[in-house]
Amino acid sequence: FSNNEICSDEFVNLMNQDPTRKDLPQLSISLVKNSLRPNNDPDSPSFIYGHSSRDVGTVISIGQLENMPLQRREMLTFLRFPL
Repeated sequence: FSNNEICSDEFVNLMNQDPTRKDLPQLSISLVKNSLRPNNDPDSPSFIYGHSSRDVGTVISIGQLENMPLQRREMLTFLRFPL
């Protein structure tokens, strides 16, 4: 995608293709600064905050948090780093 966006579908698919998963079953959690888009479908949202896949893992994006209203950002107390 443009503007350093990541396709979340492709990212989770790459996580699933990790060859170490065969020897060591695992769930991966990835935190990215880039914005996430769900896929190439023009009817899909312009960005998402995260994407999970059962038995694979999760990717979480902080790319759009700076555009979120401060009150909503304060609800995300688990994020303890500057944007």
